[in-house]
Amino acid sequence: MIPSQRSTKPFRQPVVNVGEAGSEIIAVDPGVGITARNLATGDELDVRERTASQQFAVGERYCARLVPDGVSNQIVGGVFAVRVGREEEVLDLCERGDPLELCAYVGATMAPARIVHTPGLIDEMIDRSQLDAVVSALGDGADEETVLAALNQEMQRQTQQGWLDEKVPALGDITPRQAAADPTRRPDLERLLNEFEAKDRAASQALPDGMTPFSYDVKALREELDLS
Repeated sequence: MIPSQRSTKPFRQPVVNVGEAGSEIIAVDPGVGITARNLATGDELDVRERTASQQFAVGERYCARLVPDGVSNQIVGGVFAVRVGREEEVLDLCERGDPLELCAYVGATMAPARIVHTPGLIDEMIDRSQLDAVVSALGDGADEETVLAALNQEMQRQTQQGWLDEKVPALGDITPRQAAADPTRRPDLERLLNEFEAKDRAASQALPDGMTPFSYDVKALREELDLS
């Protein structure tokens, strides 16, 4: 977030990290306002914002227009969250100053996920022999619900372990384990895990009662990465 000075170009402000850090949120006073650090300039700005300050958290990053109001600054217009690893892309969009291009970008990020079938992908991700072992351990008397729950847990465990050692574009093409060991990358890793949790909450609310989304156990990931 950066203040709009005399520029008439819409959405020309860079990303803000609200909280611990695009602009960077470095402080939050719920119901009153925030302090944001401009990622492009390093400037710290006080922002009066009653509503959003109850939702923002330190360390989050947003794209928004901040306008001086004679006392501090206020948010004018729309605000959208900037996902981990997309900061430079958003900054470039803001620099070009094309509102239609920026709106198209935001719309694309909010579009529903698409399911793409990749032959052989499941076999690369999941060790079927381990699934067979789980079923065998339950015995012939296990009911369908118990079997499905155990299989889901085992698939979650395997995919999580694979992710920990997989190069992640959002982390600069390093693995989560490497990011956890690098003090300069740990904040991005934390933000990525926070994104996982937010998506899980949204998916859970959208699903019918009794259904849960297939997702990572973020608490277990934090413990594995020594981030808890």
